[in-house]
Amino acid sequence: ESPLLFIDDVRTPDFRNLELIPARTIHHIRILTGIEGTTYYGTGAEGGVILVYTKTGQES
Repeated sequence: ESPLLFIDDVRTPDFRNLELIPARTIHHIRILTGIEGTTYYGTGAEGGVILVYTKTGQES
């Protein structure tokens, strides 16, 4: 299973969208493994979850 990708809490199905984010605008990245991913994001997250937070859309 591929991991799910969220950018500023918005699910993004296309990993190529990461190329559009300048590195200097990233606040932090959080990785959830399979078990932790399914706990928070359901059975579609068996492959894990990648959470990217930018400086303009920081995690609240």
